[in-house]
Amino acid sequence: MKLVAIYECLCDPTRARIVNLLYSRSLCVGQMQEILGEPQVKISKHLNYLKARRMVEVHSEANWRIYRLPAKRSPELAANLACLRECLEGDRLIKRDNLRLATVRECGETKEKALPTTPVEVPSKPAPRKRQFLKNKPLPVKQPTISPLASREDSFLIIPQRSFPL
Repeated sequence: MKLVAIYECLCDPTRARIVNLLYSRSLCVGQMQEILGEPQVKISKHLNYLKARRMVEVHSEANWRIYRLPAKRSPELAANLACLRECLEGDRLIKRDNLRLATVRECGETKEKALPTTPVEVPSKPAPRKRQFLKNKPLPVKQPTISPLASREDSFLIIPQRSFPL
């Protein structure tokens, strides 16, 4: 891997944070989203950028795509990853990311599955919904107003105003 390509990948703060997380373990997009506090679209965009430059590998597991750093790393990449870890260890965001990484749920585990819950009774059949049709309801009519467009004092135009439900 070329040295310039490595630096291009690590020059963005979000990509550097992603690489730092993947240095510790493999993660799916949802886990990275939870740790970094960034939108899924932004994380996916950066992961595609890293994947196109062979900085990350991806494999599918059920419905999730799991990302990791390459197993076979060039000497340049290995040296720069070690340097990145050392340089970023004092950064406030990296410290927060590492703390969140320790508590992140597994891929596919929802908040409901992760937290103990009490059982809730669910009715077997939902109550029927009342249907309301516009044609059965009269439209409210407001008082007519005199138009300011009247040309003579003895003639005027009456415009009825109606309210239409949205």
